[in-house]
Amino acid sequence: MKELNAQGDGQITDVPMLLIDDEADNASINTNKPDLDPTRTNAMIRKILGLFAKSCYVGYTATPFANIFINPESYDDQVREELFPRDFIYCLDAPTTYFGPEKVFLDEETSGAILEEITDAENYIPFSLKKDSFIDELPPSLYRAINQFIIARAIRNLRGHRNKHCSMMVNVSYLVAIQNMVRGFISVYEKKLRVAVKSNYAMPEHVSGRDYYMAALKKTFLEGYSNCGFDWHEVKAALFSAFDNLRIFVVNSKSDEALDYRKYEKDGDALTAIAVGGYSLSRGLTIEGLCVSYMYRNTRMYDTLMQMGRWFGYRPGFEDLCRVHLSPDSINWYSHIAEASEGLRQQIKRMRRDQLSPRQFGLYVKAHPDRLLITAANKMRSGEEITVKQNFNGDLIESHTLPTEKAINIENEELIAEYWKKGFGKGAEALVSTRKGWIVQDVDTEVIKAFLTRFRSHPWFSWKKAAAIDYLDRLSEDHPKGDVLLISMKGNGEDAARYRLGTQGRASARRVEDAWRASKDRVASRGDEKLGLSNTQRQRALEMAKEEKLSDHHFRRVRNKPLLMLHALDLGEGNARQSRVPAFGISFPYGNYDKEITVVVNKVWLDGMYGSSLDAPDEDEGYDE
Repeated sequence: MKELNAQGDGQITDVPMLLIDDEADNASINTNKPDLDPTRTNAMIRKILGLFAKSCYVGYTATPFANIFINPESYDDQVREELFPRDFIYCLDAPTTYFGPEKVFLDEETSGAILEEITDAENYIPFSLKKDSFIDELPPSLYRAINQFIIARAIRNLRGHRNKHCSMMVNVSYLVAIQNMVRGFISVYEKKLRVAVKSNYAMPEHVSGRDYYMAALKKTFLEGYSNCGFDWHEVKAALFSAFDNLRIFVVNSKSDEALDYRKYEKDGDALTAIAVGGYSLSRGLTIEGLCVSYMYRNTRMYDTLMQMGRWFGYRPGFEDLCRVHLSPDSINWYSHIAEASEGLRQQIKRMRRDQLSPRQFGLYVKAHPDRLLITAANKMRSGEEITVKQNFNGDLIESHTLPTEKAINIENEELIAEYWKKGFGKGAEALVSTRKGWIVQDVDTEVIKAFLTRFRSHPWFSWKKAAAIDYLDRLSEDHPKGDVLLISMKGNGEDAARYRLGTQGRASARRVEDAWRASKDRVASRGDEKLGLSNTQRQRALEMAKEEKLSDHHFRRVRNKPLLMLHALDLGEGNARQSRVPAFGISFPYGNYDKEITVVVNKVWLDGMYGSSLDAPDEDEGYDE
């Protein structure tokens, strides 16, 4: 290439060059510390760009966090400028037919049907398995997921999809030995199902219903697929066809048999595949016709989680049949990442409207607390401290980790009542009724800060509450007023005269030691932030959304001031149930890119907040590379 040089200091001057980088958040990122040489792929890309006097680098990625974290000031004498996206960032909107994270994690209606919590796996396939570990049995939830897959295949056949691939993904360990054991158990179960179906699919119900496996399949159908357009008798009759070309694969770097859909296409057939694997399932592999995913893994790193999320794509004709099984913690983290990704997308659009450069925008993103802390945690040694710049621009902070101590919850309810009686400093007449409670508009942010300071949070959440108060103070010059929503569900006997909020049911909340953890780390219901907005503001939000789905991000933008939301939650089930647990959420307006607060943290603190990642391979040959 150097032979093409026309003149100059070793650069090609007579030919411009365009370099396109797909999956640009992966190997292209320099993961070495600043005082070390860049990683090889990163260095080679920069060297190639440096060979030309005129060059353009365009990167494509579905997960741009790492790219925005690149230091725009970084420079190396040998490989020149870093790959920070300094000129432009565009967001490509997903087609309406795309089965993406919003449907799986953010849309309450669809996510309720798609997501299923794995709560029994730790006793069977614990996170802490090592290369010489073995398992005695699979968790019942995995057998249930297999039943769902067989039912889904039968329904797809009834819908005319016999010649379309249909797959299930099982991702429970990076260890090859464990993957092989899991395949063995699945194979035994699949054979038992096949025999039961062959013997009973054409039998009368009073006969087939006595078979254990047929009863389990019927139960699965009635619980999750009764609205598929077919009744049980039709699905039962189609069950035998679900086993046509059903194969079980182990997908890893040491597998003898590849997951090859084209092999079956050449013969005019469709593959029904159960793919068991680890890292190989998480890295760019397309799993055709994916219907059911079962993933029990212990990682909290953004990029790893997003790469493991292989259940997104196009699901024409069977979107309603898809099921995703995850641990409660994974559901919380994926929901958090989906929310963060949506927020980032909204910010990029705002950046372009405000004619800001990616360099200015990048400074804001690098100051965002959650994204930065998760990245920083991977770079810190024990006891080492770092200074974190935090920015809650356009964010919603909610007290999703709540105390179980009854005295604290009573004290917080009394605090709400105290401020409620005074209309948060504006008098009782300032309270205006909404569809779900009351709103007080234009409350002094000093009053909101004073309330939050006195509100007792669980120790695990106290750092974030303190950061939210500091950020509210940082905004006070530009936003001296905020709104307060007292969210109250009507019809449960609580009212304004008693200064008690009507409770909102959150039965899916989990008790973790001495804390309640809200499902998906959410307290408010989606759409709550439109409460108290004028008709004009709601219309503006609709206009902003245009072809997008209207969301709280749009309501937050038109409100354009801090919003404090107060709740009383009815949590849990059984003996541990607590019927009144106060909680709060505070959302911040957009546009405050330069408003930051500083926090000094160490790795012990980060491990306490986020937990250390156990899902990392040992340095041996027992894992899936």
